[in-house]
Amino acid sequence: MEQEQNKTEYTIPYVRTLRNVIPVLPVLGIVIALALSSGLVMSFDEAIGHFEYGAGTFYLAVGGITVAAVVSAVLGRAARTKFSLAAFPDSPPLSACASYFTAIMAAVTSAAFFYDIYVLRTGPAGTLELAAAALMPAITVSMILGTHEKTRQSVLRIIFALLAALAVNLNMFACYFDFTLPLNSPVRNMITIAQAGVMIFLLSEVRLALSPDTRSTSPFYVFTAAFAASAVLGLSFGLCVYGFVSPHAAQMDISIYRFACYFGVSLLALSRLLALNTAAGTYVAPPDPEEEDESPEEKSHPSSRRK
Repeated sequence: MEQEQNKTEYTIPYVRTLRNVIPVLPVLGIVIALALSSGLVMSFDEAIGHFEYGAGTFYLAVGGITVAAVVSAVLGRAARTKFSLAAFPDSPPLSACASYFTAIMAAVTSAAFFYDIYVLRTGPAGTLELAAAALMPAITVSMILGTHEKTRQSVLRIIFALLAALAVNLNMFACYFDFTLPLNSPVRNMITIAQAGVMIFLLSEVRLALSPDTRSTSPFYVFTAAFAASAVLGLSFGLCVYGFVSPHAAQMDISIYRFACYFGVSLLALSRLLALNTAAGTYVAPPDPEEEDESPEEKSHPSSRRK
């Protein structure tokens, strides 16, 4: 009893710290979005695919991404051994809105891609792009199932969540191997970072559904959610803004629908963190199987086990 009380006292300060740090995450995202969108509009040379030398907005965006990664890693590392997630965080209005917004945008992304390719015939598509577009509706199904308590931890939801992560992974590889972009393009690198953040957050949701009450679940979940709620939020929103205002966005594989979908995922991650205040509980290690087999007399008299 005393050990469990100590763990409870140890958990509460961390949850309070997490509550105080959460508002910093979307602020970092806004800084990244403003720096990236303004830098792409004012300081980006589409002819060579790079920012102008000494562009302050580019360094500000990179600095914001770095700070977001460090803060997320520290929060995740500090969550180790402090609490477990016995169940998925409750779905507040923000979570439900973010899930349905993401679901709609994922379906629109897939439909728009096939419409452009097979109706408008804008050009041939590679195998990775076709496979990614075909799997994008898995994000829709996963998000819808995740909003309902009865299906949130179901096998069907887990399968579609894995397919959703695979869709994002295929998009990431398609962008990485896009040879129409300049080598070491900063835009391609930022797109890769955003898609990697979305993918690991989706995988953390799967891991939470499979093993919510293990000591290793909380650090990974907190890290991925914090990174998505900061860096992914800023990158996806900044690229959406650039996609609206620049005619060159389509040539750089910046799909407004797809990055709006990623922005919805970042809002979902933020809502999950906000819900941790009520979902987090102390971690209690499972009993040792050998101790379970012992009788009460053996536990009270350890010397009897040596006979």
